[in-house]
Amino acid sequence: LVEKWEQISGNTLKKTYVSAEDFLAGMEDQPYEHQVGISHFYQMFYSGDLCNFEIGPDAREATE
Repeated sequence: LVEKWEQISGNTLKKTYVSAEDFLAGMEDQPYEHQVGISHFYQMFYSGDLCNFEIGPDAREATE
């Protein structure tokens, strides 16, 4: 998505790689509510848990 935006806009964003370990280490001293948010971001952006699942043969497309 970012690459597509860069192509269309002609701008290049500065990107910084953060390892999963470093990302998760940032939640150690955070309140519980922040830890929950950080863990959700981890699941979405690092492990892809929310987009890698089977919906089955009888599933319907969301726009239906």
